[in-house]
Amino acid sequence: MPPTTLRPDADDVDSRRHVRAVALDIGRVRIGVAIHDTDVGMAVADHVLQRKGTRRDIAQLQRRFDAVKGTLWVVGLPPQGPDPRTCSARLARNFAKALTAAQEAPVVLVDEANTSREAEDHLRLLGVRGRKLKEVIDKHAAARILDRWLAGASVELPTEPAAR
Repeated sequence: MPPTTLRPDADDVDSRRHVRAVALDIGRVRIGVAIHDTDVGMAVADHVLQRKGTRRDIAQLQRRFDAVKGTLWVVGLPPQGPDPRTCSARLARNFAKALTAAQEAPVVLVDEANTSREAEDHLRLLGVRGRKLKEVIDKHAAARILDRWLAGASVELPTEPAAR
């Protein structure tokens, strides 16, 4: 079955299985990317993008999104930290707003609490350590974020798109 589009806030798990979603784990230095392989019905860790500025990052991500025929973006939303001016949640929300403004595909935010820890634990069980772990953890965290969305996690829509 070819990938389909979906109302961004739909919570129907069966419908989500047919959506070619691309998930992002947004960090200050790197962005982890995972893709929903609709043929096998699972999240696949794809690549890690070294940050070069929001506009350039979005342009590069959009090329990959188009190449895999993506139809929906899933952005991980970290828990709100004690200092809202410097927290990762603010970074993720701002990136999601900029992504929404820069292109037409829907963007949703999904709770990413502990996804990096889960990915790290799993990778360590597989024997991945040191520099190699640092190189791949973000894409595996993105796959965990996508797994949560595929399992029916509730979503939040970005508001007030950022100016282009």
